[in-house]
Amino acid sequence: MLVAAFAASATFAHPMGNFSVNHYARIEAAPGGLRIRGRFKEDIAERALRRLIERHESLRTVFRNSDDGPVQHIRESFEFTLQCVDLSDLDPEQQEQRVREAADADALQPFDLTNDLMLRAKLIRLSDDAGVLLFNLHHIASDGWSMAILMDEFSALYEASRRASPIL
Repeated sequence: MLVAAFAASATFAHPMGNFSVNHYARIEAAPGGLRIRGRFKEDIAERALRRLIERHESLRTVFRNSDDGPVQHIRESFEFTLQCVDLSDLDPEQQEQRVREAADADALQPFDLTNDLMLRAKLIRLSDDAGVLLFNLHHIASDGWSMAILMDEFSALYEASRRASPIL
């Protein structure tokens, strides 16, 4: 069961007048996460996230420089792997500290707008039946409102896949 979404915040200055896709963009990231209770299958989560990325062109959009400025390019194919970290051997206090550190580090990691998917995800396993699924979306593809919708959609895709139901 997926429960209680949380959000971290990271804001980066970005003067749009100097926009160039030759560097790593540090606009605003939209990090967040889901606390997980119960059995959670990493392979099903990875499939659900891939399906989510397939369904939303904005998550596959990269930007290329042209003579007229940056141009959007929607990637038809992509690679995505859910990063997994197992902290089950740590005590709960250490786990929470490491989760906060991981969320903070990911929030500060820039997206390469010329290559990266606009969604990153990491599963932090706390025990056999508990964990945290961290998400980070670039604000060029999402905002706080759409983050909640994407998390709901991820949950629905995960449950459909878990039950072997057809995924739309």
